[in-house]
Amino acid sequence: MPTCFVELSQVKILNSEDADWIQENQHSLCDRILYGCKETLFNQLI
Repeated sequence: MPTCFVELSQVKILNSEDADWIQENQHSLCDRILYGCKETLFNQLI
């Protein structure tokens, strides 16, 4: 789980096009968790 939070900081700088790319190319469970919870986590971080 800690790894997911580390990756979250990297995903945070991506634009919408990059987010779409991630959605299409997510292969790990961590990536799926990040994409599924992205908006909720961002609202808490901002």
